[in-house]
Amino acid sequence: MRSHSQKSSAKKPHAARSVVLILAAMIAAAGLFDWFMLNQSGGNQKAPLGRGVSYQEIPGLDLSTLPQEARAPVLLRLNREECPCGCNMTVAHCRHVDPKCQTSLEAFQRISRTLAASRDGAAGQGRI
Repeated sequence: MRSHSQKSSAKKPHAARSVVLILAAMIAAAGLFDWFMLNQSGGNQKAPLGRGVSYQEIPGLDLSTLPQEARAPVLLRLNREECPCGCNMTVAHCRHVDPKCQTSLEAFQRISRTLAASRDGAAGQGRI
């Protein structure tokens, strides 16, 4: 007859195996979720080039004309958003590769106006 301590130690390998199986299932599920999120836009589109690079200065764009509190949000969007010119780069990266690209210049102006309007709207409602 086994003692109580012998019975509990006999169950431990099964518990450890269950934990390993649960962790493997969670990792597989996270991988599938990541794959799905990357491929939900049609499957053949790649992330814009320049993503992950954080440019602080953009050729041909005078960020000093922006209010100090607007510079960081504008830079963030320029470094994240894909340039609408079709180059498959972020707006900021496109400006570094092709400073003459008019589409990236227009994207900068649109982003600046959008953020200024949202900031002004928030200030008008007393949220700033």
